[in-house]
Amino acid sequence: MRIIDRTRKCIQPTDRLRVIEDITTIIFHRIMVAPDAVGVAQWFAERPHLLGTPSMPYTFIITKMGIVEQALPLKVRAPHAWTWNSRAIGVGVIGDFRVTGPSPQQYAACAGLAVRLQDQLHRPLHIAGHTHLEKATKQTDKVCPGDKFIIDAVRESVGTEGRIIIS
Repeated sequence: MRIIDRTRKCIQPTDRLRVIEDITTIIFHRIMVAPDAVGVAQWFAERPHLLGTPSMPYTFIITKMGIVEQALPLKVRAPHAWTWNSRAIGVGVIGDFRVTGPSPQQYAACAGLAVRLQDQLHRPLHIAGHTHLEKATKQTDKVCPGDKFIIDAVRESVGTEGRIIIS
């Protein structure tokens, strides 16, 4: 699987760092503000009031075509899931998964990225949707990535690659 590096166009001077050894989780999010990582980063940079920072909230973006773009280095703590930011990698998947499910290419990219990250970090990682985790958002009515995004499909695909999944 190929990952396109977009970090030079997405990183902000205000970004905070984290300890890579603390990463335990991959959190999938829905995002519909732009078609790619650079557009998403620009959208949030223009609206710092939304997250309290102009920072890109996702380490990776998966486009509608299933292209994986790295927006931030793994060592950057992205503001994507409230109390999980220092220990979770945020992956923004382009689409509204309250309405329609991800494409087969997007599901394959999600699973491929999870396998790649587990290999890179040399450990199994918990795979979850944003609102599937306690204290991942302050918005009690939020549904993310959405009911049409079947997180178990990603977990099962990663499992078929011979990786251990912590659920």
